[in-house]
This record gives sequence, C-alpha cells and structure tokens, in this order.
Amino acid sequence: MKDFAEFCHVVADRIHSAVSKNVRDNPLAIGTQVGMGADGTPTDLIDKIAEDEAMKAVKQSGLNMNVLSEEAGFVDKKAEYTLVLDPVDGTRNACRNLPFYCTSIAIGKASLSDVEYGLVMNIPSGDVYEAKKGNGAYLNGKKIKVREYEKESSLFSFVSGGIKKEFTERLLDMPHLRALGACALEMSLVASGALDGYLMFNPVARITDIAAGALLVKEAGGVLYNAKGEELNLPFDVKDRTSVIALSCKEIKKEFL
Repeated sequence: MKDFAEFCHVVADRIHSAVSKNVRDNPLAIGTQVGMGADGTPTDLIDKIAEDEAMKAVKQSGLNMNVLSEEAGFVDKKAEYTLVLDPVDGTRNACRNLPFYCTSIAIGKASLSDVEYGLVMNIPSGDVYEAKKGNGAYLNGKKIKVREYEKESSLFSFVSGGIKKEFTERLLDMPHLRALGACALEMSLVASGALDGYLMFNPVARITDIAAGALLVKEAGGVLYNAKGEELNLPFDVKDRTSVIALSCKEIKKEFL
C-alpha cells in the first residue's frame, strides 16, 4: 500500500500542475465540452486534461492496478486493487475560476467499505488531505479530527438540487449553511473540523466523488449515512449513485434523518 500511496501523491501533483496551468492560461477554453464521460455526464476540457495526466502516470508507474474514473469508466487490468479517481471534483467552480475544486484519489478493491487509502488535493491552495485505513486522517502531514458539535455555532455545507420539502425544513432550522460545490473537498472539511457536516440529500453522488472523502471522514472520527439513515456504501461502479450525509458525530443524525 505504501507504493500506491506514494503514487497517489504523484498523480495529484501532476493533475495540480496541469489544471493550474490551464486555469491560468486558457480560462475561456477549459469549460468546453469535449465528450461524454462513462458516468453519462458531459466531459469538459479541464476534466480531460486532468484525466489524461492521471492515465499517463498510471502507464508510466509500472504498478498493477485497475482504474475507475469518472470520464474513462473502469479500466480492467485484472488487478487486486483499483485506483478510484475524480480528476476534477468541482468542475463548474474551476471553469468559472471559483477557487474551490479538487482532485480525489482512492485505493480499494470493490466498494466504498474496503477503501484503504484516500487523498484529496485542494487544487487552488495545494493543501493535501489524506487517510490510510486504521491510521487516521491528515492535512499536509498533520493529524486532523472532526469538530465537537455545538448546534448554535455549527456550520454545514449542502447540495441544493432536488431536496425534498422534509429535508428543506430541517436545513432551515440550522444556524449556518453554505453551498460550496465540490463534494470530496467538502467531506475533507468535515474531517478537518472546518465543517460539522456535508449534506447531499438527493442521490447523485458517484463512487468517484466520495471514495477518498468518506475514508477521511471515518478516519477523523466522523460518521457517514445515506438519506435513508443507512450506513453509507457504494460499489465501484460509476453508474451507481447515492445520497451522502457526512457528519462529525452520530448525535447530529437526528437533526436531519
């Protein structure tokens, strides 16, 4: 796993360099649609640039791994481990030059529950969140943990699209809300204690969105559910979707579910 973790850093660095250069030099072109991803959503130029860097790194590494990416889908190398990749999470933010987007990379075998390593890099800032199963969560090499919950000072991020009335009413009861637009990075902020929770009530998250962030939340002491209140899990398949409720502690669950 050490070799895989070191490789994830290499991939993140290469994506960071390529994306940052294109955001700076080609800001009007990076949002151009250049195809359709394996998950059925449009692929923008910035997504393709980032994924191309990752796939070149995989080829050059010599490591035996499958790849599951939002754009390419499942690349089957008959390996035990799979690299689960969202080259740019928060594409719309990147294309509008809003400095809140990331790359998300995880290593696992078949589902969210067996992810062993996760890395999320905040591309604009270069901050790196990472977690190894059973070994805690870290931000730039320093151990992090979730925040102790106090409702009066709590801060949650959420995804607004498709929220049912019952959930909207519960959201309005919370004192401080944000909508930030990059799932993996928002989950990382729950892990670091910057947020008390991340709320996606509509089932639209893919495994590529959440594989690294979910491990970060768990290793930092947080909890994860879907909108039905079930423990969060998802197979390694970009066509499967889920809702995501990432919280700093299980006591918050009653506020929303």
